[in-house]
Amino acid sequence: MATQKYTIVAAKAVSLAELFAAHFEKGLDGPVHFRVELSAPDGPSTAGGKQALQHMKLIPDGGGMAVVIGSADTTRGVAEVRTYEHVASLYAQRFRGAPIPVDVTRYYELGQGLATFFRAMNMQVTFADLGGVVSASPVRASSATSSGGRAWMVIVGVGVGLAILAAAYAVIFLRR
Repeated sequence: MATQKYTIVAAKAVSLAELFAAHFEKGLDGPVHFRVELSAPDGPSTAGGKQALQHMKLIPDGGGMAVVIGSADTTRGVAEVRTYEHVASLYAQRFRGAPIPVDVTRYYELGQGLATFFRAMNMQVTFADLGGVVSASPVRASSATSSGGRAWMVIVGVGVGLAILAAAYAVIFLRR
């Protein structure tokens, strides 16, 4: 049996998919059990990395439509994970308003696990929400909606700014 020779980029993508499969073999439990999968290149080449994007998917046990939850690009060293809100919204659009059969807390935990996995592979990880806003950490669906999450970031930013101003003010008056 002849072994297939891969380009360096394709081999790296295949290796990542195999490591991913081993790491996430437990899947995602909930109302429906899903396999968590990272696609591998279709052939021995990725056209110089142009076709190296690998999709992260939830695949329901017993068959059914896959739900794309993010992507990884080994050539650029980046991975993007969609937030629960993003995935739930796309699912509802695709399946005529049906709620996604995924527990929000377990999905959040999966997102953290995905981030840990890709960071261990020396990849930059971002989280994409509904508005396309990308953050460096997962957003808890139970604590914020997409717009609420942005509002929360503004509040934290203003608080940090005020703390810096207060510290500067204290330093000025302590020097007098």
